[in-house]
Amino acid sequence: MKSLYLTIFFAIVSFLGRAQNITQAEYFINTDPGVGNGTPITITTPNDTVLQPFTVPTSSLAFGPHTLWIRTMDANGSWSIYDDIIFYVSDTTSLVTTQPEIVGAEYFFDTDPGVGNGTNINITA
Repeated sequence: MKSLYLTIFFAIVSFLGRAQNITQAEYFINTDPGVGNGTPITITTPNDTVLQPFTVPTSSLAFGPHTLWIRTMDANGSWSIYDDIIFYVSDTTSLVTTQPEIVGAEYFFDTDPGVGNGTNINITA
């Protein structure tokens, strides 16, 4: 089963510079369902700053890049703007279990001179 475990740091500061307690949070993936319609995140201790771990199931997502969006609501009922985290779902069943040795390396500045035409880096296996 694919899942993504994230620890998110929520913080909201009011326009007057006084922080309000965060009382609700929600997330959504890729498409915004509208304010208040995302998947709820349980806030165990409402405060002006919340460090809240939560798990996002990814088993229904296609392999490839996705965006996780998060927003919070304060004690006054005002929703924050959302913040995003880009993540990638990959097929771990097809991963190569043994990696080939690196036998060569090179570097270049500004313009790629082509494979094998950079400055050689001496390495040991």
